[in-house]
Amino acid sequence: MVRSTIYSLVFMFMCGAAPIIQGTAAERLDWPQWRGPERTGISKETGLIKEWPKEGPKVLWKIENLGAAYSAVTVARGRIFTQGTKDGDETIFSLDLQTGNTIWAVSPNGGTAPFEEKRGNGARG
Repeated sequence: MVRSTIYSLVFMFMCGAAPIIQGTAAERLDWPQWRGPERTGISKETGLIKEWPKEGPKVLWKIENLGAAYSAVTVARGRIFTQGTKDGDETIFSLDLQTGNTIWAVSPNGGTAPFEEKRGNGARG
């Protein structure tokens, strides 16, 4: 009886701790704001290559038609968040990090914020 109670308690603890442990590992890969987790622009990733391959890095996935916008890309909990335009309206997109599939897209003003870029594409100063 005591042994089965101990095993049950250990099992319940492990089930409860698994999401916390898993979340912590995933969060190390997050880039949740402009210039990264500490706003330094420096990644804590290790084992990165020192030089790009001549043919460039392998493309894991590609997405098109997010429209024009000026936005940083953030990564959190397996998702990528960015801004673009959809049907002429400013839109915020959530994409799956592994596949690039759109999880959701929403216009923050309910479709009443037409995007007008008067300064052209490129860096803003």
